[in-house]
Amino acid sequence: MQELLDGKKAALLSVRLHDNALLHVCRSVWPLQQEKIEKVKARAEDIFCMAAWLVDELIDADEDIDAISLVRGLWSTAFNDIALWNSYNSVSLSDRYLIASTVFHLVATVFSLHWQHRYCDTLRDALLKVIKEKLPKPKDLYEHQQQEEQQEELTMAIVDCADTLNDWVNEYIDESESSLTEGIDFVLNPPRGITAPKLRKQQGRKTFDANTFRETFVYEPDGMSKQEIEIRLKMAFGKMRGVLIAADTHYDTFESLMSGKPLDVKIVWKGSNAQLRALFSLLATKKQLHTNEPLVKKPTGGINQILTARFIKEDGTSFTADEIRNAGRDGDMRVVNEVVEYLTPKPISIEDLETQLARLQTEEQEHAEEGRINGKNRNAKPMGTSVSNTPNQRTRITKKRP
Repeated sequence: MQELLDGKKAALLSVRLHDNALLHVCRSVWPLQQEKIEKVKARAEDIFCMAAWLVDELIDADEDIDAISLVRGLWSTAFNDIALWNSYNSVSLSDRYLIASTVFHLVATVFSLHWQHRYCDTLRDALLKVIKEKLPKPKDLYEHQQQEEQQEELTMAIVDCADTLNDWVNEYIDESESSLTEGIDFVLNPPRGITAPKLRKQQGRKTFDANTFRETFVYEPDGMSKQEIEIRLKMAFGKMRGVLIAADTHYDTFESLMSGKPLDVKIVWKGSNAQLRALFSLLATKKQLHTNEPLVKKPTGGINQILTARFIKEDGTSFTADEIRNAGRDGDMRVVNEVVEYLTPKPISIEDLETQLARLQTEEQEHAEEGRINGKNRNAKPMGTSVSNTPNQRTRITKKRP
């Protein structure tokens, strides 16, 4: 795309593709960026067209091509195209960078939400690396700070739209038969005698299969020892068992779920769909202390894909991505927040953590014994449901006065 859309074409595109998620996000994000552009008066539809072009170029590229080289080449193409957007005034390098980086950030976010390694890791990382490589060298510290603030503002604006993109990206990459660029071209320049866009190439494309998908989450907070990781995982497991997950779930299964190990066993989920989505969404977005890394990482899959593949309902049936994606707000979120608290690193000694774990395990044994005496099921009062300190609260020993 070498020219800006005129008002008529932009309006036509907006009407005909009004429900497209990527276009919706461009409408939300671009006004913030347009304020920083000096001369070019681009519309959200212009950004959408370039983002659609970039998405399709990356999807259709040969997987054997080096990702960094591929993205660098596409950056050069985009940078040169943007230079032709203004017929009367040259487009400054700073404006060209702002426009190109917006498009590349958008597409990086799109791919980060896909389940397949090539998109959510390889291409996403390549896009972000090239954006950083091409950042104009600042004249002074003030300009450097401005650049960092602009990139942070852009990132946050796009991240706020991640849910909208998540509902669209996997279906588009895995199932859509026509490409965005072909659809855009069909709207703007409908050829005679053709009633639909051409079919996209299907060669080499993979689809998500929950029965063969083995990826899990990785819980390895920066600077945390293996001992502390194990203690916090055991605390979280104790809190969840019998409440959010089946009481007969083995700890090794839960540990595998949270350590990135390939997992064939599915865990029975007792909580609501909303609790399932909320818990792992919080773990995947909550930032660690003094770092921007989330508490858990997704090795190759998106959250919905991992949850669909790793959990089943109490009746033995599988979850669908839509059931998790469109979960409501039912269920007690206090237990969800407490599990997240158990897994959140805070300054606390290993001795205090071990004391907390021992206390919780003792409570579990007492509750199990009480259940047997009273003829109640173990699930009546599982470990962690009684009032006790969280693992980030120091255990205080009160000394009696003499």
